[in-house]
Amino acid sequence: MEKKLKISEEKEGGDNCAVLEYSSKQGDKKKRRLKSIALLLFNILVIAVIIIIELTGNREHVSIGVVLDTWGENWYFIVALLGLVALYYLCLTVRISLLIRASTGRPRRKLSFSTAVLGKYYDNITPFGSGGQPFQMFNLGRKLDVGLATSIPTADFIIHQLMFTLITIAAFVFNSLSSSPIVESELIRVAAYIGVVCYAAIPLIVIMFSIFPGAITAIAKFICKIGHKLHIIKDLEKAENKVISAVKKYTTSLKNVSKKKSYLLLSAIISAVCWIAFHSLPYFVLRVCGVHDISYINTVVMSIFAYCAITVIPTPGSAGAAEGAFYIVFSSLTGGFLFWGTMLWRFCIYYLSLISGFTITMYQYAKASRKEKKTALAASSSSENAEIASIDNNGDNNGEPK
Repeated sequence: MEKKLKISEEKEGGDNCAVLEYSSKQGDKKKRRLKSIALLLFNILVIAVIIIIELTGNREHVSIGVVLDTWGENWYFIVALLGLVALYYLCLTVRISLLIRASTGRPRRKLSFSTAVLGKYYDNITPFGSGGQPFQMFNLGRKLDVGLATSIPTADFIIHQLMFTLITIAAFVFNSLSSSPIVESELIRVAAYIGVVCYAAIPLIVIMFSIFPGAITAIAKFICKIGHKLHIIKDLEKAENKVISAVKKYTTSLKNVSKKKSYLLLSAIISAVCWIAFHSLPYFVLRVCGVHDISYINTVVMSIFAYCAITVIPTPGSAGAAEGAFYIVFSSLTGGFLFWGTMLWRFCIYYLSLISGFTITMYQYAKASRKEKKTALAASSSSENAEIASIDNNGDNNGEPK
């Protein structure tokens, strides 16, 4: 995608800021619209398939009227659900704000909020959730120094991944020590073990690189060579440099944050609260649907297993796999309650982030368009004034009256 990037330095509150402005061609806008439409159609297709499975399955179905009546009776659990979603986004915002404050001395709350929401939005619309962090860097780069805009999301990502790994290990241990397995599906357990390894890979590599830089560099080069021999990697030298550079960037970012240990510790605690809030959502969905004889801890453990199991799914927001995996968590529901309960949970953790992110994106786009029009109008007015002044000067020089 062809973009004209312009970085200009401006003074704001005593800080040097890098303001990134971009303009895209009409063809690029059409491509983005087509991608958004394709994502929408894909999600509609996923929901349609699930509805067909539910309607054609051998289950005793419950009418939507009964489901809504039950939700109405348990409205206070819906309030709790919305409160958990708000807490989740608050934690994401505060964590980024803390890292900004540790680096600049200012919390930048509005910037932190938009960065947190847009990070989740782009995570959910890109394969493997790969778009969130780069766009966070872009969003921060509009107001902060480019170096800080790169290092803050990197450090935030490492802390987030590391805390989830620790919480997941605790859930695995709790499940293994339980008198009867909380998660009975062997497939989900194996997929979850693979998923947590993928989640833990980057934090562990960064930590190990800090301790044994030579050994990790040698391992990275060895893996790249294997990929080159298998014809997965074309340019071996370029791949090696890219991997080592990325690990160094992660390590440097984490070291910069760790200089202020109080901020690092607080960020880790907030990450833990963030993950607990996220994995508490299924419990309250079950309570909304009228299920009472369930264990909070067991539900959280099942949620963690299911979430890990879908980590390696490449679809945007793990669409399709997420609904299927979390059917295990909501297995105590039947008929219409199973489908609508899963959709309620999916709305809280996925569709709500799409709505919020899209709203902020449109707001920023409209704001940038207004600013661009004002700049163009001011430039046009300045040009007209200069032209009039030039005519006046020529008139004076020729001895003609104004």
